Amino acid sequence: MNKVSRARPVAKPSNSALANRLTEAARFDPNCICERPHTKVVCSVCHFATFGRALRPCKAHPNVYFLMDFSYCPKCKQSCRYLKEVPEDGNRF
Repeated sequence: MNKVSRARPVAKPSNSALANRLTEAARFDPNCICERPHTKVVCSVCHFATFGRALRPCKAHPNVYFLMDFSYCPKCKQSCRYLKEVPEDGNRF
């Protein structure tokens, strides 16, 4: 009889472990924009405004994407190049 050896599944890092590694990497790389704060995002086409971040590629981590970064305007569906991050004035809206 042949014994079949089964490889153990590799444990995936938890979301918090991944976030900790990313935060630590951001501290050492001046080009990292992954941990930038949420701001007011305004579409320059339809002037829709919301709170969050526009999708921007990070030079230090080009394959990292955040779920809540807007890749297009939720109202008019224009691409993220038309979304502008505006500094907040203290009020959310």
